[in-house]
Amino acid sequence: MAAHLHILGICGTFMGGLAALMAIPIGIGAAVFLTEFPGNRLARPVRFFSDVMTGVPSVFEIWFTREAPYDHRSSKASDFYKNIRFSDLLLQQGVLKAAEKFFISAVHSDEDIERTVAAFHVALEQLAKEVQ
Repeated sequence: MAAHLHILGICGTFMGGLAALMAIPIGIGAAVFLTEFPGNRLARPVRFFSDVMTGVPSVFEIWFTREAPYDHRSSKASDFYKNIRFSDLLLQQGVLKAAEKFFISAVHSDEDIERTVAAFHVALEQLAKEVQ
């Protein structure tokens, strides 16, 4: 089984590299297009999509801290074990959280999102009871 996981890791890295190889020229091309042809009919939707994509983070995290983290170093002051327990409680509710982050996805239905939010409430309530 470990050999399969190793292969999956290589495939994941390889696929990420391919995605970057495709995304970088597309991003540069879009920037050149917007600069050279600002009045073009296609420029407005391209600019709108670019603004939307840069304004919405694709990854976010919950930190269990006394103060809001403002950079990587301050995030290290968070309670690692509460985060692990929170992930375990989410898993008990049927929500698999990535090891460190949440990833935004466009393929989940409204029902999926509602179930996830409900699972968050249950997990946070349980965690609060355990901490008291």
